Amino acid sequence: MRLPCDSPKTALTFAYLGGIKKVIFLSSYPVTEVPMATLKIFMPLHEGTLNYPYVGESGLYMVGIYLMEFFNEVIADSSAFDSCDYFFDSSALSAIGDRDLVCHILASQYYSIAKDHTSKSLGPAGTTVFSTKSQKVITEVYMTAIDGDAAKTRLLANLIIHELMHNKIDAQVSQNIVHNIEGGSVSKTPISSSSTPTAKDIAAMKKRIAVNVPQHTSFT
Repeated sequence: MRLPCDSPKTALTFAYLGGIKKVIFLSSYPVTEVPMATLKIFMPLHEGTLNYPYVGESGLYMVGIYLMEFFNEVIADSSAFDSCDYFFDSSALSAIGDRDLVCHILASQYYSIAKDHTSKSLGPAGTTVFSTKSQKVITEVYMTAIDGDAAKTRLLANLIIHELMHNKIDAQVSQNIVHNIEGGSVSKTPISSSSTPTAKDIAAMKKRIAVNVPQHTSFT
């Protein structure tokens, strides 16, 4: 039982013994509310991303819904988060917390932020790298990767989830852990609109979701 408290209060613990509710513990020590947080997913839209005819408010709304389906599963029973939310507006980045996530949505590789922070090749649909310049993790996806797909919003959501898994799980280590998740789907490549997250994908992200990974919020 948790109670908000500014001053000492009495905490009671009850048990049902023989069908009768009885006090089994009494304490006069202060009981303090354990603070919980909202996991925030920031997906700032960059130049040219809204030029695509299939990306509008309704399309972005569906992307957000798919993201929340995944992350609500990830934070279930979490001791760090009790809710999650998403933002496409770059101005919302001012509210970023230590354990939140950022995925930049770019029109194509041409606009890549990561290319100026790494010597590694960019991924065909998205890239996640640790920048030695900013000492933060850069995550980005490219709208060109969803061209021609019948379920574009689902594919875009899957690409974002995949890259954010790299962000939390293996961007700061030398081995590729995400692609080797046994029983995973959205963690595997190539990613399609049918690569919906499995229980194994969710379990892998659960283990790392509360870790503080510095996020690159700059557009350069």
